[in-house]
Formats: sequence, C-alpha cells, structure tokens
Amino acid sequence: MNFRSTQIIDEQIYQSLAQLIRETSGLHFGATMKHLLMSGLQQRMKQLGLEHYEEYYAYLCKTREEYQKLEYLLTTGETYFFRYGPQFDFLKKVVIPEMLPHGLGLGTVKIWSAGCSTGEEPYSLAMLIDEGWPEHAHAFRITGTDINAESIKKASEGFYSTYSFRGEDQFFRDKY
Repeated sequence: MNFRSTQIIDEQIYQSLAQLIRETSGLHFGATMKHLLMSGLQQRMKQLGLEHYEEYYAYLCKTREEYQKLEYLLTTGETYFFRYGPQFDFLKKVVIPEMLPHGLGLGTVKIWSAGCSTGEEPYSLAMLIDEGWPEHAHAFRITGTDINAESIKKASEGFYSTYSFRGEDQFFRDKY
C-alpha cells in the first residue's frame, strides 16, 4: 500500500483503514461517515508526528494502545439521562408493563444497553424501573457495554454532572 499525506487520501487507502477498524471494533465508516474517520486519523497522526497514512496504518496494526486512542476519537460519546424521550416513554407505557406479567415468572429480566457510552442510558433504565415498579426492580438486570474503555470506566464510577441531566426534570436529579 502506498499511503499519502494526511491532506490527501485515495479511496483504496480509505477502504483499507476503514476495513481494519471495522474488523477490529465493528465500527463502520461508509462514504457518509468518511469525515469522522478522517478527522480521527488526522488527529492521531498529528499527535504522533506522522505524515503518511502508510506509517500510521502500520503503527495501528501493531499497537493495541494506539488503536484504543483512535477508537476513543471515533466513538460518539454523546449521552445524557433519558436521551431519546420517546423511547423511554415507549418502554414505560408498553414494553415493561407487557414484560412484567410474563417475564418475572421466568426469573430475571435482562436488558442490554449496547453502545451506552458513559452509562446514562442504562442508569436511566434503572431509574425508570425503580420509579414505576419498585416492587419488581430486583427482577431486572441491566447491562451496559461500550467499546470505549474510558467511557466504561466513567460509567462504572457513576458520578455525573448536572449537564448529564439536561434532558430531565429536577425530580430525577434530586432523587438519584
């Protein structure tokens, strides 16, 4: 492969890098997301003092720590409590009430929040269940996952600023 400077990239080079990232993490950067991948690549190359994509590609292939740094730049990380209100309303009004009579007889109800970033979504689910069905809260197990190790670390700590509650009223902020 013949990589060019960070200012110019041809489609073959882009596809090689995008494929490596897709195979390693599952992140997909199609044509409409090219600018996001390019921004992350250029930031990392500048920080490393690299001028050619070929150098960065080789470095990325052999260095897991570098891949984690790039991954951090490429993942959204945008989240807050009760983000996407209509989805939480649907869970509250339809999904959870329908699960309760059926799911609880079978044991634990497991909910997976994939791509949860710093954890506001799974914590929102826990608050929703605790508020609506406190007598059944013990029957739910909520798991949050993300490919970004820094985000998961923050989620595990469970400390959030008021900015994380920007989509929610004072009640949840005060109680939780």
